[in-house]
Amino acid sequence: MNTVRYERMKTWALALGLLAIPTWGGSAWAQAPADPYGREPAPPPDLGQLTEVLRADPTASNRMGAVDALGRHGDTGAIPALAQAAAFDPDRNVRIAAGDAIAAIRGQNRFNWVRPPAPERRMDVVRGMYESYLRREMSEDDIRSTRDIFRQGRSIDSIQEGLLSGDEYSRLAGARPATWIASLYNDVLGRPAAPREVAALVRRYREINGNRQGLVAEFLRNAQTELRDRQDRERAAR
Repeated sequence: MNTVRYERMKTWALALGLLAIPTWGGSAWAQAPADPYGREPAPPPDLGQLTEVLRADPTASNRMGAVDALGRHGDTGAIPALAQAAAFDPDRNVRIAAGDAIAAIRGQNRFNWVRPPAPERRMDVVRGMYESYLRREMSEDDIRSTRDIFRQGRSIDSIQEGLLSGDEYSRLAGARPATWIASLYNDVLGRPAAPREVAALVRRYREINGNRQGLVAEFLRNAQTELRDRQDRERAAR
């Protein structure tokens, strides 16, 4: 980030009360290190306030700052506002950055299920699955059924299997085994499937008599290992 943009974003954050007196460098929304004088670090950004800035602030630099912070700290709840900005913001750079922020949030969602989330975060993870796999927000019926699943003591894995093996996802993926399998690679692993991988899973699909849920369960076990390895490599590289 260049100095001019950082200073604009810092001034904007101070004005909104999102940032304490900046005694540390880097992004205005990064995690502050411990203060040697015992002062409290800046609180995390208010995502609702950032979304409102993105929707209503007339200054492009302020909207760009909101996009940057949402991309770093936002969850799937920020995606509708970012999608609106990506399509209609009058500033081209804001539109491009909003699209990048959506990709960043979805990319992070890809890892959320790999290790069991804390109970208070389970619904957020499921919301991310609906957004990533079905390209829509959860309906009230979806929320109720998910809460029922959690009350029954079932895990997020069963919800994920149900979404990826369901008719809605299959239709979105083209309703053919090969296109459905290719979509699993794109949506779960975030990478295209090699032709040999698609061919192998199509064969497996036929072996188990077209049991989509059974194939998804097998796929997710392997995907979990691949994503854990990728996440560990990315953390080690930081």
